[in-house]
Amino acid sequence: MAFIRTILGALIVLGFLVQAATADESAYKGKQVTIVVSAEAATSYDLYPRTAARHLSKYIPGNPKIVVKNMPGASGIVAANWLYNIAKKDGLTLGAIHRTLPLTRALGVKQARFDPVKFNWIGTPVQETASCFVRSDSPYKNAEDLVNATKPVKMAATQPRSDIYIVPLMLNRVMGAKMEVTSGYRGIMATALAVDKGEVDGICGWGYASLRALKKDWFEKKAIRILVQVGREKHPGLKDVPLASDLAKGDQKAILEVYNKQLSVGRPWTMPPGVAPERVETMRQAFAQTMKDPAFLKDAAKVRIQINPLHGKDLQTLVAQMVDIPDANKPVLKKTFNY
Repeated sequence: MAFIRTILGALIVLGFLVQAATADESAYKGKQVTIVVSAEAATSYDLYPRTAARHLSKYIPGNPKIVVKNMPGASGIVAANWLYNIAKKDGLTLGAIHRTLPLTRALGVKQARFDPVKFNWIGTPVQETASCFVRSDSPYKNAEDLVNATKPVKMAATQPRSDIYIVPLMLNRVMGAKMEVTSGYRGIMATALAVDKGEVDGICGWGYASLRALKKDWFEKKAIRILVQVGREKHPGLKDVPLASDLAKGDQKAILEVYNKQLSVGRPWTMPPGVAPERVETMRQAFAQTMKDPAFLKDAAKVRIQINPLHGKDLQTLVAQMVDIPDANKPVLKKTFNY
C-alpha cells in the first residue's frame, strides 16, 4: 500500500512538472525574447549579452528567438527606467544593465525612476574586480607610490558617475592616494587612447574583466602596471596586487564595502517588476545553464570575456544588501560617489 502511495505521489509530481513545462513552452514557442542593453554596442556591457544570446534559447522552453537591442543613455538610467516603467511584464523582455544603477537610485538621483529591489534579478555573468593602473614607463611602481606621490597622478575618466571617475576620488579619500581625474573623454576607448598618447598616467577603476577583453595588447606588450585592485576579494589573475580594502583607513572601509558589493553585481541581467514568478524562474534557470554551457564558455574565451557568475536569488540578495544604506551614511557616500 505504501508503495502504491509512493508511485501515485511521484506520478502527481511528474504531472505537475509536465504541465509546467507545457505552460512554459506555450509562453515562449514562436515568440521573441529581447535583451535590452543599457550601453552602446561593442562595449563590455554589450559583449556579454550578445555572446550569451547565441546559446540562451536552447535552455528556454519553446526555444524562442533571442534579439539584443541597445538603449544607451544617462549611464544606463534610460534603459532602466524603460524596463521598470514601460516594458511589458510578459516574461519576454530582459535587461542587461549597468551595475551602478541600484546605488544610483539608493543615493537619491531623481532621474532614476525605479526601485532596484523590485526588479527581478536574473544573474550576472561576472563578479567584477576593478583595477588601477599606470603606464609601465611611469615612475609609479606600487600602491604606496599613489599615496606618496609628490604631484598628483593623472587618471583619465569619462562622465562623472562612471567607475573610472568615482574610484580614484574614492581611493583618495579612503587610502590617502593622490590622484587627479581628467574627465570628459568620450568612452572607455578614448581614455585608453589618452594613456597610449601619454596624456595621462593611467586609469583607475576599469573593471579587470573588461580591461583584459578590450586591451589585450597592453598585457602582451607589458604596457601597463596594475598598482591596486578594488573588489570583495582578489582577482585570480592579480594575486600579487593589493586590495584597496587592505590599505584603507579603518573608519573609511564602510565606503569600500558598499562599492565592493556594486562591483560584484558585475554585468547584471534583470526583468521588470510584476513578471510572473514562474517566468522569472524560467529565465534564472536558463541563464544559469547558459553560464556553464561548454559552447558558450568557448565563445566567451574567444572574445576574451571572463565568466564568474552570480545567480538569481543570490544576486537579488546582494542588490538588496547594497542599497540598504542607513540615512546617516548617505551624505558621505553621495559625496564620495559624486551623486
